[in-house]
Amino acid sequence: MRVLWMLLLGGCGGLVALGAGPGDTDPAFGDDPADTDGLAGVDTAGGVDSAGPADTGSADTGTPSDTGDTGGADTGTPSDTGDSGEPSGRATAAGGGVIVAEVFEGDAGERRYVALYNAGLASVDLTGWSLVRYANGQTTGTPIALSGTVSSGETHVVCHGGADTTSWFATTFGQAPEQTSLAIQHNGDDAYELIAIGSVVVDAYGVKGQQPAPGVDWEGKDAVWIRAPQVTQGRAAWTASEWTRFDDLTQAAPYGP
Repeated sequence: MRVLWMLLLGGCGGLVALGAGPGDTDPAFGDDPADTDGLAGVDTAGGVDSAGPADTGSADTGTPSDTGDTGGADTGTPSDTGDSGEPSGRATAAGGGVIVAEVFEGDAGERRYVALYNAGLASVDLTGWSLVRYANGQTTGTPIALSGTVSSGETHVVCHGGADTTSWFATTFGQAPEQTSLAIQHNGDDAYELIAIGSVVVDAYGVKGQQPAPGVDWEGKDAVWIRAPQVTQGRAAWTASEWTRFDDLTQAAPYGP
C-alpha cells in the first residue's frame, strides 16, 4: 500500500481531483484547461461550450405590412381595384352628366316615377333644372321644377306625390323618393325632357309631339323603361338603342339591383 501510494503521488506529479469544472455540466471532461468560456452547458471535446439551438418561433402576422395580409376589399368608385362600379351598377365618367335612367308606370293607382342618375364625377345642384312632361303627343309640356343636389353615382327619383304612391315606393324600394310631384302622371304615351339652366335640353325620353301606338317604339303603359347602365351622357333626342322595356315590373330598380 505504501508503494502504491508513492507511485500515485510521484508518477502523476500530484493528485488529480475528478469532478465537474466551473460551469460544466459534463463531469466526464473534468476541469478541462481548454474550457475558458465559463458558461454552463455541455463541453465539446475541445472544452468550449457549444451554442444553444436557434430560435424558430412563429412569424408575426396580422398587420397590413405582413406578407400575405390582403385586408378588406375597397369599395366605391369604379377605378378602385376590385370594385364593380357604383352601388346602382351604373357607370360614371369624366364627361358624364345627369341623365334620365328609368321611367316607371305601374299597373295600379298612380304608381309612377322618373329616376334621374348623375353619371358625372361631380355633384350637381338641380336648382333651376326642370323635368318637362309632354302628354299624349303634345308639343307644349308641363314643367316640374327640380330641387336638391345629386352626388356622383347617385339617383334622384321624382315620384307621383299621392299618398298611396309614396307609401308604395318606400315599401318597395326601401326609402322615400327624393322628390314628389302630382305632375308625374304619364300613362304610356307621354314624353319627357330634362332641361338644365338656360333651357338646355340635356336628355330626352320619348318624342314630344308623337303619340306612339300600344307596344310600338317607346310606348310604356304598365311597364318600366330602363336605360343601359353604361350610358353616361344624355341625348337631346330619343335614342331607342339605349333603352329596354320590361313588362315585368319587378325589374324596376331605381337605386340599383
